[in-house]
Amino acid sequence: MHREAAILLAATFALLAPALGEAQASDASDLLAERADLEQLLSLAQERNPELLAEAHRVRAAGARAKTAGRLADPVLRYQLWSAPLSRPWDAEMHMLGVEQELPAWGSRDARIRAGQAEARLTEHARQARALEVASSVKRAYFELHRADREQEIRLEHVALAQRVLELARAQYPTGRVSQQDVLRAGVERSKLQADLASLVQARASAAALLNSLVGRPLDAPLGPAGQRSPPLDPPGLEALERALSARPELRSADAAIERSEASLDATRQEARWPAFMLGVDYMLNPRSEEKHGWAAMVSFNLPWLNPRHREQVEEAESTLAADRGTREALLASARFQLRDALARLRSARDTLSLIERELLPQARQSYEAAETAFASAQGDALGLLDAERTYLQVRIDRERALAQAWISLADLERAAGLPVPLE
Repeated sequence: MHREAAILLAATFALLAPALGEAQASDASDLLAERADLEQLLSLAQERNPELLAEAHRVRAAGARAKTAGRLADPVLRYQLWSAPLSRPWDAEMHMLGVEQELPAWGSRDARIRAGQAEARLTEHARQARALEVASSVKRAYFELHRADREQEIRLEHVALAQRVLELARAQYPTGRVSQQDVLRAGVERSKLQADLASLVQARASAAALLNSLVGRPLDAPLGPAGQRSPPLDPPGLEALERALSARPELRSADAAIERSEASLDATRQEARWPAFMLGVDYMLNPRSEEKHGWAAMVSFNLPWLNPRHREQVEEAESTLAADRGTREALLASARFQLRDALARLRSARDTLSLIERELLPQARQSYEAAETAFASAQGDALGLLDAERTYLQVRIDRERALAQAWISLADLERAAGLPVPLE
């Protein structure tokens, strides 16, 4: 009874599993439509990104291929008919049925196994590198989305400020405190701010479409606003980051490529040094002989020393190994440059952000408030107020761009290091 219940429960779960998976995916999309959450986007990208799904298939294919690297060649079943007259082809003196098996050169099979295993590791590290690249692309697109959202909010606020300036100018125009040109200038400034919103809408739509493509969603799937982000903290020093470079998937993939080439070189050298053998055994039937049944054994081997092809293959394997080692050195140099470049950009963006928040933003806000107060009390002109409002807007936008650049530089730093960067 318990067994039947267990079987029924398992069958029910198997039937409901696809529906549950679709429901979870639908719930995730619904949550993203309300708010674009970076962690959820990163998780979806690892699960549903088309490139990563393809890389996973390549890893499985490489694993299966590695298992075949040490397999022997197919055995051969052989039948021979001896001394049969053309007039009576069935009346042969002897029938032979045998089996043959080829054995590779001594040590070459183990070397081929090592090469296949190294190839499988190389493919896995390549998948990990691609996963990091996709995660970095998700982060960059997310922070572009965040920047577009924040700039849109700021420009909408400044549209309201420009509308208030326009209303003040219109109210003071009948009294002669401002000229008609000031009223028109205020209206133009408001219209310009409204026009700038259109480009931000397009920038946000592009960032949202890129994010959707990276996480395996329809390009036009709704994506809510990005949450507020604080500036990133200080990253560790360059020396600590360079020590972690050995874990970068590209370098580990290069190490696996070197191991594969070393194993292939060993196999090639063994095949050039030792012969490959063919072993066989036969059963013989002699219908015309008193001893009707017999057997035979066979052994043969090649002579690799007489064929210059093997020396040329060794030279090829040696050159391939040297190329893989050179590629590894080039990758390390490139990774170190990327690390230094991303770290410098992150520190520059943080310094710019700190300067804006500490000095420029308070000064621009105070300048605008003072100009607005002066204009409202007929002690200032519209040109000065509009200039102060324009400066205040630009400083606020520069602050959001510096913040986005800081987070993008941190994403680039993590991509260069090959792992999450701990912040202090």
